[in-house]
Amino acid sequence: CIYTDVAVSEFGDKKEFWSVCSLKNGNRIIKIQSHKKTTYFKEIYFEKKGKLRYAQEKEDYMPVDSFSQVHWGVEYFFKDGKMVDFFSIGHGKTEDPNWDIDISNTYKKRLKQIKIMENAK
Repeated sequence: CIYTDVAVSEFGDKKEFWSVCSLKNGNRIIKIQSHKKTTYFKEIYFEKKGKLRYAQEKEDYMPVDSFSQVHWGVEYFFKDGKMVDFFSIGHGKTEDPNWDIDISNTYKKRLKQIKIMENAK
C-alpha cells in the first residue's frame, strides 16, 4: 500500500471497521469487518483501474464459550464491471431463494459510505 485509510462507521446496526488500501499501481483494496452478537462479518473489494474485479463476503457464527463455528462465504469475480462467476462455501444466505446473488449493489452502497467518511475529514 502507498497509504491505508482506516475508519470506524455505524451506517447500519453495528460498528464497522474499515481499511482502504491504495496500491502503488492505482488499484485499491477495501476491507470492512464487524460483528453482531455471535457473528463475525467481513467484506473485501478489490478494484483494478477503478472497476470492481473481485469481492468477498464472509460470515462466521461463533457461539460464546464454545469451539463450534459455522462458516459461510462467497467470492465474486468481475470483468468489465459485470459479475462473471462466483462460488460459495458453507451454509448461509446462498441457500435462501430470495438471496440477491449480485454484490454490486452492496459495493455501490459502500462507495457512497466511503465518500461520506472522506467528506468528514
